[in-house]
Amino acid sequence: MHSNKYMATMILAFCAAAAALSSIWDAVGGGFLSGLVSHGFIAATIGGLADWFAVTAIFEKPLGIGWRTDILRRSRVRIMGALRDFISDDLLSRENIMKTIDEQDFSKMLVSYIEQRGGRERLWAVAEILFSKAVHGFDVEAAAEAIAAPVQDSLGHIDTRPLIESAVDALNSDENRALVIGSLTPLVRPMLMDAPVQEVLLSHITTAREAYEGESAMRQMVFSVADLNDEKLLDMLNGYIDDFLAGLENGEGAVYERLDEGVRTHIAALASSPALIGAIEQLKHEKLTGIDLESHVKKTLSEAIAREYSGWRDALREKYDALVDDFIADASSHERFNVWIKKFFAQLIDEHHDVIPRTVDEYLGRMSDDEIISFARGKVDDDLQMIRINGSVVGALVGMVLYVVMFVVEGVSM
Repeated sequence: MHSNKYMATMILAFCAAAAALSSIWDAVGGGFLSGLVSHGFIAATIGGLADWFAVTAIFEKPLGIGWRTDILRRSRVRIMGALRDFISDDLLSRENIMKTIDEQDFSKMLVSYIEQRGGRERLWAVAEILFSKAVHGFDVEAAAEAIAAPVQDSLGHIDTRPLIESAVDALNSDENRALVIGSLTPLVRPMLMDAPVQEVLLSHITTAREAYEGESAMRQMVFSVADLNDEKLLDMLNGYIDDFLAGLENGEGAVYERLDEGVRTHIAALASSPALIGAIEQLKHEKLTGIDLESHVKKTLSEAIAREYSGWRDALREKYDALVDDFIADASSHERFNVWIKKFFAQLIDEHHDVIPRTVDEYLGRMSDDEIISFARGKVDDDLQMIRINGSVVGALVGMVLYVVMFVVEGVSM
């Protein structure tokens, strides 16, 4: 790993020894050739020493000289701050993230998930569990009483709102809302971790990094020091995505609370939904005509639940399949879904983008100065030794050229 360092040191030692010997040769009258060789090796020694000092000054204090040396240690805060700002303000800026999101066709991903990845059955399994909980949580006694009394007065004026409220309350429990929110994860994670999406994210990371680095050797060195290649930056982004989705699965975090509140609000709104109320009213007139006894209502509802609501379940599955098929075939539904999910991501990024710089600071803050220097040295020191080698080579060439020029000038002036 350190072959270049050994080579640079050997070249410098050779040049120094050769400079001493050739100087002796030149002093005893070796002529033009001895002067050319001695000046070349002297310049090579000076160039190699100067570049050794420059390279060493990046990591430590060469010869104990502290002025403008030990650059990594002295400039750690500034370098790490620049790296943090690049990642949060350039590489993973809101604009870059949203640009990647805007390029995605989430409705196409959803259709692919439904048709090719077993999504239809997985989503149905969630819907079936929710339906089962709603039905088995239904208060038969209260429902029978609420239905029977109005039926006895007038079947045409039965107040079905208590029925709806009872079902909505059962559906709007903490457990059921967590099930709804948790079901988003198996839908979203395959989309985000799909190979085409990962390739697009990696492409944008590479483009942003290359644009930021430009021709700046310092910015390139910062990336080498922090060992942040494109794949690692993508891994950091995927890690944040995974932590976020894990929070949804575990019912943790501000996003989960916001989603939970949204689900709570939407489910609660069902109690006053004109469509639901209309459907219940229609069902009332079709199914409840002639029922005028509370016991009969109670018996009917109990038997329906005891039979594991097979008829309701089949009807619900039929309606579910129809809705899924309609979504797959309807381009306008695709557009509405895309707009909705992109707005959701935009709001999520606006609220939590500050997590990125905090994560970078935490990652870099765990490393001590010595660890950073040791890590950087292990990554780039061997490449930096080529500066020393080039310094010796260039110094030798310049020394010999200058000697030739001086020799010619002296010859002409004489």
